[in-house]
Amino acid sequence: MHRRGYSLVETVAVLTVGSVIVGIGVGMLHLLLRTERTGRDRVPQLRAVARLAQQFRSDVNAAVRQVPVAKQGEWQFALADRLVTYRARPGEVRWDERKDGKLRRQESYVLPSGCSAAIAAQGPATPAVLGLVITAEAAPRAAGRELLVTAVLGKDQRFTKPSAGRK
Repeated sequence: MHRRGYSLVETVAVLTVGSVIVGIGVGMLHLLLRTERTGRDRVPQLRAVARLAQQFRSDVNAAVRQVPVAKQGEWQFALADRLVTYRARPGEVRWDERKDGKLRRQESYVLPSGCSAAIAAQGPATPAVLGLVITAEAAPRAAGRELLVTAVLGKDQRFTKPSAGRK
């Protein structure tokens, strides 16, 4: 006997397999869009942290000394002609620059959610090595992770002394 056409069981099997493939595709598309949106939301925060790290290194390397401050979460550095202050606030670090007692510039660096910042000495070395520590506190997956930005007080590490044979 010659059959022309498909049985009901074959049609249901093809529809079931097709539905599973479409379901997997939709789930993958949803996951891809959610990942892209999360990444796009984090880019400004990561740029702010990169700018903060660059500013911190620049200020510490150019500093003549660190000025003692009585307030918790506040650090001051005396540069040749100005005073720079870092203030840690929940979710951000504020930076300001004063010259002759007058506020010249002020900037706020927004940290990723659930993060805090602190500045700490990295051992008893002379010259002092200071570290800006950004720690993830609330995120359970990021627990124990921290970003450490180090700089030598009063010395720019990007340049080295030329050797005797070079001018």
